Amino acid sequence: MSVANLDEAAVLGVRGSWDLDHWIDEFGQWKPACNRFDEIYLEAYHQRVNRSAPEEDYDGRLDLYKLRFNAHVSALFFDNPTLREQVLDDIRDLVERYGGADTDNV
Repeated sequence: MSVANLDEAAVLGVRGSWDLDHWIDEFGQWKPACNRFDEIYLEAYHQRVNRSAPEEDYDGRLDLYKLRFNAHVSALFFDNPTLREQVLDDIRDLVERYGGADTDNV
């Protein structure tokens, strides 16, 4: 596929026959700020493709996939404490949002 004279940013996705929006994990790895893949791209994508249910957990799912990506990067660059702290911050954030009463002391 080729795109000529593209004046605007575009996000291309392929939908399979799965019930879930299985491409959301791809957005998760682009979500870290260093990739400069901001909300404008996600909004453009979701003008064409609905968020998968439950919609209220959409951001959490993206953050979970972002965590996986950040953990891999942290493992590759194990001498970089900033990357390790980023992973820990991601985990703390997810636990705070979704952990419930049993995780108050995390």
